[in-house]
Amino acid sequence: MTTHTSESAAAAVLKLSPPLTVGGATILGLELSDVVLLLTGAYAALQIGFLLYDRIVKPRKEKRHGRK
Repeated sequence: MTTHTSESAAAAVLKLSPPLTVGGATILGLELSDVVLLLTGAYAALQIGFLLYDRIVKPRKEKRHGRK
């Protein structure tokens, strides 16, 4: 598989994931508002994790390895 093909496949999967998630959760009995609430919470948790990594973990790793 070429790099271009794998990038195109990854982009297609990312474009399809929100509708599939909402559709799957609706089939399981969750309301759309509940799905949005869950996805917003997951997004916020990912952003908090990235912020902590970027502000705390990454500088400590760079300091330990002598990079600035």
